[in-house]
Amino acid sequence: MLAAAAALWAGLLATKLLDTAASRLLRAKPLFRSLALHPGVAVWEFRGLATTLNDWSPSARLVRCLRFFYDAGSAVVIVLQLLLPGILLLNLLSVVAVRLGVASNDGEDSEKAPITLLPSLPGSERNVETIVASLAAFLLALAVHEAGHGVAAIVEGLQLRRVGVFVAGPGLPGAFVAVEDVVHVLPCRSQLRVYSAGALHNLVLAAAAFALALVGSFLSPAFYRPGRGAMVADVLVDSPASLVFQPGQSIVALNEQSVEDASDFYKALDAAQDGMREWSRLFPTTIAGDAAGFWMSNVGVCLNEHDLLTTSRSCCSEHGAMSQRPLLLMAWHSRTSQHVLDLGDSCTCLDQSDFFERLEQPSQHTCGRFRECGQGTCAIPMVSAGEHVFLFSRDNGERIMYEGPPSQLLDGVAMTNAKPWYIPEWLRSLDVNPRSIGGLARQAARALYFRAPDLLSAFVGNLVKYNISLCLLNSAAIRFFDGDAVNRSLWLYLSPLKHRRLHRFSVYLSTALFGATIGVSLLYG
Repeated sequence: MLAAAAALWAGLLATKLLDTAASRLLRAKPLFRSLALHPGVAVWEFRGLATTLNDWSPSARLVRCLRFFYDAGSAVVIVLQLLLPGILLLNLLSVVAVRLGVASNDGEDSEKAPITLLPSLPGSERNVETIVASLAAFLLALAVHEAGHGVAAIVEGLQLRRVGVFVAGPGLPGAFVAVEDVVHVLPCRSQLRVYSAGALHNLVLAAAAFALALVGSFLSPAFYRPGRGAMVADVLVDSPASLVFQPGQSIVALNEQSVEDASDFYKALDAAQDGMREWSRLFPTTIAGDAAGFWMSNVGVCLNEHDLLTTSRSCCSEHGAMSQRPLLLMAWHSRTSQHVLDLGDSCTCLDQSDFFERLEQPSQHTCGRFRECGQGTCAIPMVSAGEHVFLFSRDNGERIMYEGPPSQLLDGVAMTNAKPWYIPEWLRSLDVNPRSIGGLARQAARALYFRAPDLLSAFVGNLVKYNISLCLLNSAAIRFFDGDAVNRSLWLYLSPLKHRRLHRFSVYLSTALFGATIGVSLLYG
């Protein structure tokens, strides 16, 4: 996050310096003369847009319709302003009571933070699609909010002085519309229309996005499979993960833990511990005697004499697979009850997939260090404590074993929630030369086929979230927000003599509740 913010500010500064130098050298107008850099804030004004909007003259019928629309929005904002302080206070008291043990809450929301009116900012997610969709939805919500103020001001006969966007602090984007300073002398209804228009536009856009999401939920089963699991959207050709993964594979479990979506997949890899801990999720493990750094399972499969004759016996040799692979299958002789590592060259090498297939067979007898096979040999898996071992389960019942650090999977495999009914074979196969024209075209096709639904879904979901947050945040009488101006105009109309005192009390109360919920959220979130 800090690196991205530093790169953004460095790019803005370099752009401004190069533009200024080029304009002086060529004696021409700067291309980015509307870009102004201030300490901690970069502002880019759209002067042509402000001029175009000021020249717009809506018809009388359109003005009447828009004023009725914004009157309805003013009523909605006033109702929300009356309800929000009580909602914030009750929510804050309930969270504090539960935390202090005064009240009990056995539901799923007992550990959640209070309502703060603030959504998570763009960039807090891991998936690239989610970050891009979140940022695009955030910018669109801001643009629609400020467009509401601009249109309402023009309807009331005001002129727009400035229109633009800005970047503050570590890269927080924003937009603004500055109107004439005579808004406060307009009638009360006109002031409420201008101040409430932004929140109303956000509410309408949130409703439209929610309707679009409902339509998409009805249409998506025709093209994409419902249900749990995450699908492999792409794999880096030169990564170790390409040896076991290919696009189109659907993963439903990781180390016997259910994978509901792509976020579960990434969370499980982020939280991955040492190989022995990962392996213990599959089988109970104990220290394998005098083999330092190795752990051995308590669960194994019974092998008969034929199995022992047809498998390799060189696992325990000096140059055997023990030094090459972290997962081995060792022989535990139930007749002699000798420790597996005391048998020297009698270790049995059994393929991992064969081992798991045997475990899943109903007729297969399982065994362990304290449960003998009767006749035959118990094959017990052993894993190096310094390696990561992951067992992936596909939707078709197939299991995939992967040995290596989780960073290789995080960097080499891209997961998606979209699971198409039909996947062409040419999209499944990986490119030998991914940087060729054909390879780039195939990667673009895979991104569109697998990841576009996630991008659209994340965009619509974030659009609803950000617009509702902006609507509520600017409806409450919080200092420096639109609700502050709405509250001042309302009290000036209802009680001209005492409006200052009443306005100050309302704003301080709402701001204090808002600050308290933010503090409790940071403390308990």
